[in-house]
Parts: sequence; C-alpha cells; structure tokens
Amino acid sequence: MLKPDLYLLNLSEVNLLALKAQGIKMILIDGDNTLFDLNSTTISEANELFLNEAKALAIEVVLFSNNFSYKVEPVAIKYDLTYYSFALKPFPYAYWKCLRAYALKPREVVVVGDQLFTDILGAKLSGLRSIMTQEIYHDRFSTKLLRPLERLFLDE
Repeated sequence: MLKPDLYLLNLSEVNLLALKAQGIKMILIDGDNTLFDLNSTTISEANELFLNEAKALAIEVVLFSNNFSYKVEPVAIKYDLTYYSFALKPFPYAYWKCLRAYALKPREVVVVGDQLFTDILGAKLSGLRSIMTQEIYHDRFSTKLLRPLERLFLDE
C-alpha cells in the first residue's frame, strides 16, 4: 500500500505517451510541491509543457489537492484545469467522486504526487496507480516531519 508504482524525480520524467498507450485517460495531480511550489501559484516552464503535452494527447489533468480552494483555484483557472480542493487525501472519497464524475474506471486514472502518506496511499486505497515525484521545493513543517518516515518505506 505504501509503494508507488513508479518513482520519478519530477513531472518532466513522466512518459505521457506510455501512459496513453496503457489506456490512461486522466491524471490526478497534486498541487503543492508536485505541480507548483508550495509558496507560489506559478507553474514552471517544464510543468507547463507537461500540461500542454497531456492536453495534446487528450489526457485530462485534474488538480487534486488537500489545500483549500483559495490556493488551488487561481492555479486551476490560470492553467484551465478542473480541480478538487480539500480532497482529504488519503481517504478515497474524493478520488471515487472524481472517477464517477468522469465515468472512468480505476485502470484509466493515475495519481501523481510528492507525498507517500497522502497522494500515494490515497491512490492505493482507491484502486488507482500512482507515480511519486520528489518535492519541488521546501515543505510545510508537518510534511518535513514525515519525509524521513517516507524514506524508510521507500528504501525497503
């Protein structure tokens, strides 16, 4: 339950063509420290290219965050993304709600995030595949406390 299906350094390493070939129709992507810096609402050029490539391949990218809408909505509007805020990851309710809204099967969705105990565990509890990336920048204090524990699970 605590092992991502794939571990990559960042979004630019995600092979969207391979995901498309595997039948992936949607990527649920974490916001803070996966798509954008925790203290910003601007996405890097590399991550913007990722979003554009996904769109060109007709892979829906949904911003999926535990943060509140006031933080998530400006990014979603700026980059024309659907979003789920206050998703309460790792609990599966918001994941399942999104799948129902888009009439997708779990095998058609992958979750990308930087935190093992929220993004990846939530994906696993929901029956979804997962890709874990390194955090973009610095973490909140509470997340900093969990990073060493995450590494214990990832090193097994």
